[in-house]
Amino acid sequence: MQPLPSHESLVVELRELRRRGLPGLRHCPRDALREAAVAAGLCTGGRDEQSAIEELLAAAVRRLAGGVPVRDDPSCDPLARAAAHSFGILAARRGVPAVDRRKAAAGVYGVST
Repeated sequence: MQPLPSHESLVVELRELRRRGLPGLRHCPRDALREAAVAAGLCTGGRDEQSAIEELLAAAVRRLAGGVPVRDDPSCDPLARAAAHSFGILAARRGVPAVDRRKAAAGVYGVST
């Protein structure tokens, strides 16, 4: 089994990904995220690493939601909803500028940015 990436390297890459959003993944450093996707069995063979990283992120957000798909409604776990907004995982948030994704994530908790 390959060693997992360090916490610090994942945090750095996730911060950059949160800033750029999923459409900007190809322009982000992603060595640690790729290593995590490989360790999770999502990035194998000819599989597109960007799709695998996106799948890994979506799985992490689903886990926050208790294993169910994340929806942008009050019945869904607020941490999962905020994370989905932050990274642009919700279909309606994909490609939305970072400032708007942050505002939507803050809005889940009723705070402003």
